[in-house]
Amino acid sequence: MHISHAALAARDASWLAARNCMQVHGAIGYTWELDLQIWLKRVWALHQTWGESDWHRRRIAQHLFAADARLGADMTFARAMEVDG
Repeated sequence: MHISHAALAARDASWLAARNCMQVHGAIGYTWELDLQIWLKRVWALHQTWGESDWHRRRIAQHLFAADARLGADMTFARAMEVDG
């Protein structure tokens, strides 16, 4: 679940950065004159490598909505108390 969450966060951040860079640099971002084309290709490739967003979202939802899910502040603080105590 944590890996899926991290993958979604990294996917969204990389896609946002790539889109904004392309907006700033325009069509020159696709040329060999800028390294942006390398980073754009990496973002596109990693999006395929990391799996579909829907799959990760379903995996997170299954964890969050499970009957035995250990969620909430009481679980977070209970764990901290175990470490401190």
